[in-house]
Amino acid sequence: MSGDAKPGVPLVGAALVVFGSILPWATLGPFSVDGTAGDGKITLVVGGLGLLLAIVGASKRGAMGIAAACGVACVFVSGYDLINISNKFGSTNAFSASVGIGLYMCVGGSIALTVGAAIAAKHPHAAATPMLPLPSWHPDPFGRHQLRYWDGSVWTSHVVDNGVQSSEA
Repeated sequence: MSGDAKPGVPLVGAALVVFGSILPWATLGPFSVDGTAGDGKITLVVGGLGLLLAIVGASKRGAMGIAAACGVACVFVSGYDLINISNKFGSTNAFSASVGIGLYMCVGGSIALTVGAAIAAKHPHAAATPMLPLPSWHPDPFGRHQLRYWDGSVWTSHVVDNGVQSSEA
């Protein structure tokens, strides 16, 4: 199934962004700084929009395109903070700043949201289109006969009862 849309990927990615936004983005010794104390507010709102779009627009090209854009914005915001965590919080002789679990979740979730939504936007109906049965005899879906012939797109009037083939009028 390579190349097919995987609706769960942008959904999980956006959820990681949202949850990561409220978790610690940095630790400074025994202290932690939640994402919502800074740029996590941005990723919370933008990631929340991406989550909403991933839920309601899984088979819609436009919605998934916007969700991918949300992912890109979150990649830039969380990626910038990941790279600059030491500069942002500084360090003292006693403590040094390190990256918190929330920021890692935001970066990873942002990437998953971006890639998953971009693939889903390229193939909007890949996950939503059911596989149709191959042309063959199948149990009559209308219940009037034992078997009915499916031609690959519609049920025909050709039927079978007790091994005898006939055609409905």
